[in-house]
Amino acid sequence: MSLNLDALIRIVGAASMLLALSVGGAIAAAPTKAASATSTGQSSGAVIQQASPDDVAAAQHCDQDPAQSDIDDDDSNKAPAQAQDGKDDSDSQQAANSHDDGAGDSSAQSSSDTEGSVSGCANAGDKSDGQDKDDDNAGDDNTPPPAPSETSGVDYYHDSEGNSVQSDRTVQRAFLDDYLLVYRKDTVQARDADGYQLLSATSFSIHRDITDSLGVSGGFGAVRSLAWSDPVGSLESEAQVLGASITARISHDMLSTTAQEIRANIRQTDFSVDLSDDLNKQVSVDVQLHHTMYSDGNRSDDVEFAPQYTIDLRNSKLSLGYHFQYSAFAGNPNNGYWAPRELLSHEATLKWAYDWSALFGSVELAGGHQTVGQFGGTTSSLVSSYGGASGLDASITGIAGIRLTNASSIQYYVNRDSSVGFSSTATGMMFTYTF
Repeated sequence: MSLNLDALIRIVGAASMLLALSVGGAIAAAPTKAASATSTGQSSGAVIQQASPDDVAAAQHCDQDPAQSDIDDDDSNKAPAQAQDGKDDSDSQQAANSHDDGAGDSSAQSSSDTEGSVSGCANAGDKSDGQDKDDDNAGDDNTPPPAPSETSGVDYYHDSEGNSVQSDRTVQRAFLDDYLLVYRKDTVQARDADGYQLLSATSFSIHRDITDSLGVSGGFGAVRSLAWSDPVGSLESEAQVLGASITARISHDMLSTTAQEIRANIRQTDFSVDLSDDLNKQVSVDVQLHHTMYSDGNRSDDVEFAPQYTIDLRNSKLSLGYHFQYSAFAGNPNNGYWAPRELLSHEATLKWAYDWSALFGSVELAGGHQTVGQFGGTTSSLVSSYGGASGLDASITGIAGIRLTNASSIQYYVNRDSSVGFSSTATGMMFTYTF
């Protein structure tokens, strides 16, 4: 039975890698367009995220990608993922609000979440339990796998348009032989001027390192609201090539950032390729490509480029970065998610992360300029409601954590984002325990 399972996993890994290469080739051959739906502080919509191997037992509200609390985690150096597009899976960076493209990152739930921001409600890529990616590799013959762990958290989001969202999540992870198993459950309660929406999501994922340089993951689950129920799922492959990490992912999620998105029942299928490389001890770079198709017939393309320079300090790190994003949508159906005809964003980031024995956390500042092209006929009220005007965009994210014991920790985050015509605040707390 084990031999058959190994063979199946190898086949899935090979298929996903071939798909990654074909998607990458298609994007490279396409004319210079690209884009996802979110700008440096705005997103087209969060997705109900599924549990993923990199889902660091701690996740963020659908569309929120909390900053990495562990300063030794390489993922903390990535630019915020666009949660709205379920890019979670770039999971990296700042606590996100429903309009903050955080990735990976994004996602609301995604990221296998690899991120994916809570695609559905699981921005997973956040390693709040302080474990490094290397800890996920249980394949070492002489090293026992990490102990099972559980993370529980609550998040609250509100913005200048009267949207308020409260989400609760629980993520459990454990190793079974060479397999990492992750189970996630999320509940989202959202309100706006038109009423109340309730959404719940459950998902299960499995990950295995086929070799030292190749790993595969797969996940599935279901999302239920007051009026409908839909399946979600993802397939991901990660390979180490010439020192660089290449991740190819396909995910099917639900947009669930606000009550309007939940009410509209918009599903999305995202094809993504992520290339990250540490050029040396100080300089790293991350490149993301996304092509997303929506159930209302819309589609989008997104390209992001984020180099970063890190300075090691005493028990802390200081990171200076730049984040470029170009996004474009085929149309603007006005179904609850932000869909600009074209978005061009340039942003500078400054982050200080510390780890002082029992205390850990970070402070990140980001700011820049975005140019937004709207579709003809788009009303000024619609532009305002999504902060879609051209101009300055700025955000600040703070994370404070404490290790209660060797096996438990608690952390709190707050994110404030402001752009032309729009502002939002997201806060949350999570508790992690290792058995």
